[in-house]
Amino acid sequence: MADRHHEFRWLPSYGEANLAVALAVYQAKTGVAVDIARVRRGHALAALEQYGWGLRAPEEHHRTQRTLAQTGVWAERAVAGA
Repeated sequence: MADRHHEFRWLPSYGEANLAVALAVYQAKTGVAVDIARVRRGHALAALEQYGWGLRAPEEHHRTQRTLAQTGVWAERAVAGA
């Protein structure tokens, strides 16, 4: 029941081709178009949230399986893509 754009926020992590295919299939099955720009903004916010978590609690950050530097690069790319 959540906002579909929020639910799709992780899709950009899997590349542009996978994002396009997933959203095309979703639209074909539901008849609902998803705003890719909103998905990318949600992705950027999620990346920044993860980076902030790593800065605040580095001892817990290992749960993401990324180093803080890797999360920083992901956040930069996500923000640039938004």
